[in-house]
Amino acid sequence: MLTNIRYSFSVKFFIILLSILNISLVAEAAPRNISFQSRIFKPDGKPLEATNVQFRFSLLNPMSTCVIYSESFTSIDLSSSSGSVVLALGSGARSYPTAGTMEWFDAFDNATTSYTCQSTGTYSPTFADLRRLVMQFNDGSATGWQTLPPLDINSVPYALFAESAEKLGNNTAADFVLGSALPTCSGANVLTYNGTTFSCISPAPTSIAPSIITAGGASPGQVLKFDGANWVASADDAGAGGTVTAVTSSNSYLTVANSSSTPTLTLNVGTGAGTVAAGNDARITGAFQTATALSGDLTGALPNPTIAPGAVNNAKISDVAFSKITGRPTTLAGYTIAMTSADVTTALGYTPSNGMNALVSANIFVGNGSGFAEGRVLSGDATISNLGVLSLSNSSATRTNLGLGNSAVLNVGTGAGSVAAGNDARLTD
Repeated sequence: MLTNIRYSFSVKFFIILLSILNISLVAEAAPRNISFQSRIFKPDGKPLEATNVQFRFSLLNPMSTCVIYSESFTSIDLSSSSGSVVLALGSGARSYPTAGTMEWFDAFDNATTSYTCQSTGTYSPTFADLRRLVMQFNDGSATGWQTLPPLDINSVPYALFAESAEKLGNNTAADFVLGSALPTCSGANVLTYNGTTFSCISPAPTSIAPSIITAGGASPGQVLKFDGANWVASADDAGAGGTVTAVTSSNSYLTVANSSSTPTLTLNVGTGAGTVAAGNDARITGAFQTATALSGDLTGALPNPTIAPGAVNNAKISDVAFSKITGRPTTLAGYTIAMTSADVTTALGYTPSNGMNALVSANIFVGNGSGFAEGRVLSGDATISNLGVLSLSNSSATRTNLGLGNSAVLNVGTGAGSVAAGNDARLTD
């Protein structure tokens, strides 16, 4: 197929003659490329004969707003070419798309649902959409890249898709197998493919008639099991541990993943409905939460509160035995403690004298009617010294009280005025 297009235009300092656009497609034998020919002249009328020229070709949608495909040709030597350049579009290095297997001719397929544009967005072609071709070149001079105006490509390139007649849907001839190339299976055999060849095999039975089962080396008590390929005699596992085939949860508190293979159970802890209450859940009432501020006898916040100042008093520990108090002092040494008379009275169990009846020499303590001890002088029939010696008075009352006569007060002796001693001469016969 051949389309001739001639026109000339100026790009900065160059005059370019685009003379021939030749599209060649021969089924199966020839490459599916587009032959592009042009001639480039410099402003002075001389042809461009640089030794290292780069070319870039881009296929765009009809509005020139979407680059569908782009490829580059590098290091093209135009020396001694008289400015002529001939390139096979489709054989360059693809620069867009950067991934995938898209080829040059794929950009002409209006059956494609959507193309992704190089810059942004997508392009969805209609049945009769054409394409536009943009050529750019750079000869390495100060002018840099030169860009030709878009060139409309009409019906000829679409002949590339005449090869669709070779396909069934999206399948090529390589996707099909000739019936004559397949083996003929007999009886109950079935055709199978192992990835390389087809063959006939006997299908695995779905049921076994008892009449066709033989001992086959089975021992008493064994059962017949299918190992995936054959029926074999095996031990009976009746009563042994079974296999869990499914795990489910009847509520939202427990979540089950991979329920039929390797179950994973997750306890759903949280503060909302359908979850197990977390430690800070407001649904827990009557319980202290972490960082709760305390009052009363305790101050501070959980979990490290302290006893509030003045919280421990006599009323709080009145029923606590002194022996239960740890770290209690055994002496008052080193403690700044002022004792009052009330403390002494409590410790002694009575109120000591205030000094008016103090326990002076030769006095004794006598309990009064109020239950307190008072210092008193021993009087009456006896006296007591400060050495504890008790003396009785020499009076008739005392002798009478003791049941004694006058002799109780006489000295023993042998003379007058004394009680007769044993050797007293006054004793006769």
